[in-house]
Amino acid sequence: MTDSSDSKMPEDWLKDLSTDSRVEGYRADEMIACAGCMRSNPPNRLDCLYCGVDLVISDEQSRNLKPLLRKTEAWKNAENIILVNKAENLDEEGLREAAKMLRIESGELKKMLSEGIPLPLARSEQETEIEIVVRRLKELGLKIKLIGDSVFDLSTPSKRLRKIEFAEDALDLTLFSDGSVKSIDRSLIAQIVVGVLFEHRVESTEKHIRKKEGNEILETAETSDDELVVDIFTAEDPIGLRISAKGFD
Repeated sequence: MTDSSDSKMPEDWLKDLSTDSRVEGYRADEMIACAGCMRSNPPNRLDCLYCGVDLVISDEQSRNLKPLLRKTEAWKNAENIILVNKAENLDEEGLREAAKMLRIESGELKKMLSEGIPLPLARSEQETEIEIVVRRLKELGLKIKLIGDSVFDLSTPSKRLRKIEFAEDALDLTLFSDGSVKSIDRSLIAQIVVGVLFEHRVESTEKHIRKKEGNEILETAETSDDELVVDIFTAEDPIGLRISAKGFD
């Protein structure tokens, strides 16, 4: 039999524990009243603890917040933080603070700042949070621009092209839909983006079974496809014109 006397804790092992049972809280004047349910919320929240409504936060109250931009679902409309120009006096501490708010590595942010060109930093649909982040980034000396998804009219697809003919100072573009020709001046071309569209499709055949939860899957088929595309944007048309690898003359 093992003697358990050696495993006993010393009598004074609790002497260093605090005897103060009070919980540190916030003063009444620090609490934020929700405009939706009128309940008080601690000053370190962006939305109501009880009903989820965004809180109206003053500049002074925002100092207590530590915003961390959460990832936005691809299908949601959001605001985009664009880096226009870096701050010359941004030190390592400021760099780490900015990177933490943007939820990226400080080394990655440092590399983006060294490029010297406008680059997207983050995207979020949380209006209150993103306003605080933009304000803090500007205080650190970064030149920031906020652009919403609504500007790009993402619900409208790009006009697909069938053919391009190069003239001396213009491009004659033949639309895929109706074969009409549109001529644009070369000087109006603002940006050309090359990318790949990936499509993954899952098809399944199911058998409905009565008096049983769910259906029985009989067969499943998965297909994947990718397509090279080139999008052309002009100063007069933010929707863009698209060259697809399929169906382009």
